[in-house]
Amino acid sequence: MKKVFCGLLLLSIVFALFACNGTNPDTPTQPPSTGQGAAPLSVNDMLLIVGGTVFRLDDAIGLVTDALGTDYEFSESISCEYEGMDKIFAYEGVEFYTYPVGEKDFLHEIALTAPKYQTARGIAVGDSAERVAGAYGEDYDDQDGIWVYPADSGALWFYFTGDTVRSVSLSKDLQPVPPED
Repeated sequence: MKKVFCGLLLLSIVFALFACNGTNPDTPTQPPSTGQGAAPLSVNDMLLIVGGTVFRLDDAIGLVTDALGTDYEFSESISCEYEGMDKIFAYEGVEFYTYPVGEKDFLHEIALTAPKYQTARGIAVGDSAERVAGAYGEDYDDQDGIWVYPADSGALWFYFTGDTVRSVSLSKDLQPVPPED
């Protein structure tokens, strides 16, 4: 338990550092690659379906806890972008990052860390780069083994180890919290 708490604390610190780094998230580090592929991302791609419940960015965290219960690890840090605390609700295989608005917290990022959950187009941790390209196309920004598919409402990030997806992030930012190695 102490090890999990320390890991979540470290993740919170990293989250705070990246949220406060002062970089312009609208400036990609490399130009997007060109290529053929699937339809561009839409608002319907920026969601996660768990047990028949749809979670979208900007949903209240209460929707998550009502659907998934209270069996999560919790951490928080002072928000650099909003008044209040940024919070992380880490369930087995999926993490929900929030931002505060008044007394409520809303989804800022959803990170998939296990094959138990899938994207709207059926991609899960453990899938191949070829399968990702088949589902989302080849028009992505390749950032040293991280494929970024921008959308009007944020971006979809695929983190790879070799040719295999190790985590997926749906984020309102173009620079989400990096996954732990």
